[in-house]
Amino acid sequence: MKLEIPEEAINDSQREAIKRLIERTRHAHFTNIHLRINGKDEHHEADWVKYLKIVGD
Repeated sequence: MKLEIPEEAINDSQREAIKRLIERTRHAHFTNIHLRINGKDEHHEADWVKYLKIVGD
């Protein structure tokens, strides 16, 4: 599977936040994503984030 974020879709601050997120999850025992959509919370297991890799940077 390949995931891609187009360069023009994110700014420098978001780019750095993504890098930091990937780096920090490698040290985590559990990784979860918390979404709020239309006032409703969703929680998702996201241990897969630690396997994301930045390429072409």
